[in-house]
Amino acid sequence: RAHGGRRWQGRARASVLGRAQASGCAGERVCRRGSAREGLALGAMGCCWASLCVPNVAVETEHESLHDLPPQEYGRKADRKMLDFASLKGKVVLVVNVASYCGLTQSNYRDLVPLYAELEKVGEGFEIIAFPCAQFLYQEPRGDEAVQEFCTRQGVAFPVMDKCSVNGKDASEVYDFLKVSSGNTKPIEWNFGKFLVGKDGTVIKRYPPNIRPSLIKPDIVEALAVPRR
Repeated sequence: RAHGGRRWQGRARASVLGRAQASGCAGERVCRRGSAREGLALGAMGCCWASLCVPNVAVETEHESLHDLPPQEYGRKADRKMLDFASLKGKVVLVVNVASYCGLTQSNYRDLVPLYAELEKVGEGFEIIAFPCAQFLYQEPRGDEAVQEFCTRQGVAFPVMDKCSVNGKDASEVYDFLKVSSGNTKPIEWNFGKFLVGKDGTVIKRYPPNIRPSLIKPDIVEALAVPRR
């Protein structure tokens, strides 16, 4: 009976992961088709998930700029690095919550990797910061080490932080700041939500998951051209 129970639990976990991957694939089809109606459908799916699974907590921050946040450690166990947010002063930054098993994964990395290579050294610099998150149907089940390996295979050269929550009472203080600074404190809808941060460390714009990075490029280029205040 005990062995049977474990087999049932394993099947249940596999079923949950299968549904998560299927849901993600549906989102990917929406993005490929690109119609306004389907884009709204993906947004509705994300909002539904967020409203069902994320407690309605007040979002607050004591920080006025991304540059004020305390440094965070990230990377492989054998090669840990430190991201000093103060070092981003003068740079334009795109912050993305990522997952390995989402239907949006491949299309987003196909955009993010060349976008970073093209714009990293333009002007005072462009940075992408990825935050792996398992809050959306557990589509990031991997541990931090495996996430780093996966991102390396995708050709990622920008910082990939340790896994964190982006919604709820345990949300990363980075995401609390981003929401407040954007003027939109609603929960992140799904994997691959994006925030564009200007040279002064405040949010220029928040983008829903169905907006691919390539569509944000004009906003990034415009932000890079703005003189630092």
